[in-house]
Amino acid sequence: MKKLWLVLGVGFIVMVGCNQRGVQKLSAENDSLKRQVDSLTQKLANLGYSPNASSIEQLMQNQMPSFAMLRAVPGDYLEKRLTLYGYAKLSGYYNCGYSEAQDSYYSVELFNRGSRLIYVYFPKSSSRELFELLGKASSDGIPMKIEAVELRTRYDPGGVCKSQFFAEGISWEVLK
Repeated sequence: MKKLWLVLGVGFIVMVGCNQRGVQKLSAENDSLKRQVDSLTQKLANLGYSPNASSIEQLMQNQMPSFAMLRAVPGDYLEKRLTLYGYAKLSGYYNCGYSEAQDSYYSVELFNRGSRLIYVYFPKSSSRELFELLGKASSDGIPMKIEAVELRTRYDPGGVCKSQFFAEGISWEVLK
């Protein structure tokens, strides 16, 4: 019986020791991840990013990917849902994957105050309210949040289209 208690006691000590090493390892990994997050947060802050941005100007400044990035590497965001912030107004620009879409899509120019702009196309069948709203907008546009996706079927990497970003609008929201 003493041997059984001795074996059980040694087994318990070994299990507790292993468990403590596992806890220490997880704690060290957790601390490492916290340091990485803090480092990335600081790098974003140095770039002017604020996670608590409230104004349209701050939202546009913090937007990732930025308009410049979208235009610099079109095609890198194919089929990815993007949240875009900017000033929106109606446009008559139909080109590249949307060159034949004038009858079925509204062309919306989304721009920021730094003159960067991209085009987002909304289906006419489901965007009448957006058309009416933007039809009343001044040339300064209306501050908006737009969900959009760059469709593979509309992406044309050749010619003039290789340096432009065109997206299909999914949803929109006026920002106050």
